[in-house]
Amino acid sequence: MADSGRAVTLANLVGWRREGLLPPLASRGLGTGKGKYHYWAEPNILAHAKAAYDFLHRYGRPEVATWMLWLSGYSVPLPQLRRVWSYRSKMRKMWTARPSLRSEVTADLLGLPGRSMMGNQGGPAPLLLQAILALSGSLMPDDGDSASIVEIIERALAHVSRANGHSDFAHDVTARQLWLVLRIVSSALENSDLISIASDDELREAQKYVRLAGILLSRCGDQPLEEAGEAIWQSWLAERMAPPVFLLVLVLLRSGHKPMLEQLSLGVGKIERQIHRLPVRHSYSTAQA
Repeated sequence: MADSGRAVTLANLVGWRREGLLPPLASRGLGTGKGKYHYWAEPNILAHAKAAYDFLHRYGRPEVATWMLWLSGYSVPLPQLRRVWSYRSKMRKMWTARPSLRSEVTADLLGLPGRSMMGNQGGPAPLLLQAILALSGSLMPDDGDSASIVEIIERALAHVSRANGHSDFAHDVTARQLWLVLRIVSSALENSDLISIASDDELREAQKYVRLAGILLSRCGDQPLEEAGEAIWQSWLAERMAPPVFLLVLVLLRSGHKPMLEQLSLGVGKIERQIHRLPVRHSYSTAQA
């Protein structure tokens, strides 16, 4: 730690372990009557400790550092993760309802054709889609960064579809609709007991896929990557996108969609290698000039 410019004391390490920022110690006997010694068995414990140091110094709060460590794939005691999640869910800001708009304006916001263009496109499926998107679009995009998030989702969708050999489609509309639905559904899930009833195995499995999502989404953003190499998720993405992504992954796992997640994770491996070789294009939308 000291060789990398991160000065820590034994008391710091003990406190970090108590806070859940470092894993529990293993122990081994020294022989009959000779006591035992304690140690960390994790092969990546040095990288873990460096990441804990960096996150604590960057964010100043153990609960945020714990969340960032978990997002980055490090071992975090699951009771501590559940407490951190409960704390951040209680601190969420109240949503603001969108003012009533004309149907043509609302359709544009949701990426749907206006009433005059709908014609006879009736049936349960289009009606269900419109109802879901109308519910999602009834809330104002908070923090003023929804446009940036939609662009990132757009690029990620383009990368995933190309990696799986699919032709391009309207990524900008799909990304906008996906983010609208994900926002409102994840808001309801955050107020549920989903995290507390999920099994430890499900949470550990979800961590793997959330980490991979962070790799893809962070490299599809316009902002420069974090200087600290241990941060998988950029700070603002970790705050705004990681919670909905975590909930989505957990719901997919619990509903039997692990094969789909596995297929996507294989594609992310290819994408990461491509992104390291080539600069990320700033848009894959056919709608942008």
